[in-house]
Amino acid sequence: MKSQINALESAIVSGKPIEDTKPLEKSMAEVSIPKGPFRFNAADYLHGASVDIAHSSSSNLNTFFGLDQTNLVLLDRPQPPKDKAWCSNENSPVLTINLSKFIKPVYVSYQHAKWHEQIPNEAPKIYDVVACLDFHCNNWKPLASNCEYSTQSIGTEQFCNITSPVTPIEKVQFRFRENYGDSKMTCVHLVRVYEETQTPVITEKKKDCEKEKICRELKKFYHNSSLDYAVVS
Repeated sequence: MKSQINALESAIVSGKPIEDTKPLEKSMAEVSIPKGPFRFNAADYLHGASVDIAHSSSSNLNTFFGLDQTNLVLLDRPQPPKDKAWCSNENSPVLTINLSKFIKPVYVSYQHAKWHEQIPNEAPKIYDVVACLDFHCNNWKPLASNCEYSTQSIGTEQFCNITSPVTPIEKVQFRFRENYGDSKMTCVHLVRVYEETQTPVITEKKKDCEKEKICRELKKFYHNSSLDYAVVS
């Protein structure tokens, strides 16, 4: 975890594009992913994205005790931890995300925690992504359909192209249609929504400070208090 936090801090402080900290891998056989000079994940919690809990399925990260950890599914890390997944027992769970800014998405991605030998039954298999055209996501437009998290790559980020042209949007909804066999639970570890830019995306100074503060707090809790770390991470 220390190396993950240090990687986040380095990316934040240096201002390097996300492309420098995460390799681009192709997971779908249909269309190759265009390689622009810079990638920006607008679904990153550290950049200001958040889960719209009111328009998402209920999950284990938002308990009746009032401890809301739902945004962990948006905490962009090289490798998501196994025990901090967004898990829902709904039949076809949906995850609605307020993006950090208006973007024209190019592709989305999903990353599951590392697994060994056999993919977990609760891992998402097939999902769709739609653009929300209103606050409640009652009106929407398809972005990517029949995206598949493949068994070919263990614990790596896998991409799905946007198949429908779209005007700038600020909210998307992931719709998980099928998992790998668990009839009671679907567990989602990390989703991303990318745009490509010609120059690095410059965030506001205030938000940069907030990101650094989050990283410092995670690092402090990791070293000094396992209980507090479990709460905030």
